[in-house]
Amino acid sequence: MLEHYLIGTYTHHTSQGIYSVTLDTSAGRLSPTRLEIPIQKPIFMTFANNGILYTIDKLDQDHAAITSFKEEGGYFTRLSSVSGPGDHDRLLGHR
Repeated sequence: MLEHYLIGTYTHHTSQGIYSVTLDTSAGRLSPTRLEIPIQKPIFMTFANNGILYTIDKLDQDHAAITSFKEEGGYFTRLSSVSGPGDHDRLLGHR
């Protein structure tokens, strides 16, 4: 059975954003990673019931962005993004 995952990475050194990987559970192997969305420091992501991917991205210590993406034909397209001053921890509900 094949299971597909998205992995968000901080963009340090060679990482560039959100990657996909496929786990073949019967063979016990992971596919090579593939860059799906070049984005700066995705700290949270979730799919809505309608299939839209939402991310919270740490832009710097005092700024964050919420961005939405739609997957079509195996590729992600940015739908919208809102950024501004604010603590990214507050966006996640942390105090």
